[in-house]
Amino acid sequence: MKKGITRPRFTRLVIFCLICAFFYLNQFVKSNEFDLIPLNTHFLGSVVSWHNILAYGTDGTYLMTTDRGKSWKQYSLNEFGIIREMINYNDTIWGIMDEGYLLASYDYGFSWRLEQYEIDSDEHFITLVGSDKYIFVRSTNGIYCFDKDFNLINKLKDTIIEIDYRRVITWRPLNYVESYFLA
Repeated sequence: MKKGITRPRFTRLVIFCLICAFFYLNQFVKSNEFDLIPLNTHFLGSVVSWHNILAYGTDGTYLMTTDRGKSWKQYSLNEFGIIREMINYNDTIWGIMDEGYLLASYDYGFSWRLEQYEIDSDEHFITLVGSDKYIFVRSTNGIYCFDKDFNLINKLKDTIIEIDYRRVITWRPLNYVESYFLA
């Protein structure tokens, strides 16, 4: 008579342990719910406003956190657009989208005012600068000046200031976001 476990008993024991592990892990996964949201977004920058951080990019998408990065929520302004840039000026988040949109949020990124302006078919908004009275937008074909009520005040277009859109790269170090997290 052999002492120990026989091969068929060992196989049954292994199968039993695998089934128990499966049920245990299945209960663990069910008790810790999480959402998997596929992101097809290339992020081009971020902006800090009040206690919120917004990371924005392609597909008109931005992620926002209100708790210093512990959780993030995804929003979309225009699923086919590219949010080219956002800035915070006097507690208003100003932004532009590639296709001629000017954006403003007066409540730290929760809601938005969007206005689309007619631009040439080969023209794209690239960057913006804010001042006390005006918002200046640089496009591939010129410079636009808007007042804070979204009225187009003036535009300057000349072939000497045109930019090749294929060579536009948006990148900035995120030092101000790092200092926000360390505060």
